[in-house]
Amino acid sequence: AGAEEVSDTAVTALDTEKQDLFSITYITDGGSGKIDYAEPCEAGETVKLSVWALRKDGYSHIGWTDGEHEYTRGQKIKMPEKNLTLMPLWKKIYTLSFEDLTQYGYSSSLPSGTVSPGEQVYLPNYAMFNGNSRFNGWLVNGVHHDPLSYFTMPEEDTYVCVDWLDPINFVY
Repeated sequence: AGAEEVSDTAVTALDTEKQDLFSITYITDGGSGKIDYAEPCEAGETVKLSVWALRKDGYSHIGWTDGEHEYTRGQKIKMPEKNLTLMPLWKKIYTLSFEDLTQYGYSSSLPSGTVSPGEQVYLPNYAMFNGNSRFNGWLVNGVHHDPLSYFTMPEEDTYVCVDWLDPINFVY
């Protein structure tokens, strides 16, 4: 057994000449990366599925499927009485980007990156000012959220910026 670097190919364990031995073929479905392969084995033997996460732009590799069952990466399974072909299970990920806070005197900004839909994103509280306006929370794709709260990552790229509260001028 070992790991092999692959790119948009199928990887099958070697030497399936013996009858009564079954193998696992991994279909990468546009992904690339390493795949662990197991030697062919008899039905009922425990075999560990590839633990490596494939890479594919815009997606996270969350497991494997044979079309009937879903498996986690690295899961140990009993080999069925047939060869097994596995394809990756992909979860769409989206970009989460934050406004650059260095323009308001902070030494660094909040980290941007990729996030899976449904994940909870924390919105911190900052004491900052922009002229006479003060920090009032966050705008997540244009919708106000209070500081020290969470929002659920939607199924779209998301931009988070400061929601400023302008000073109120009273006229007497």
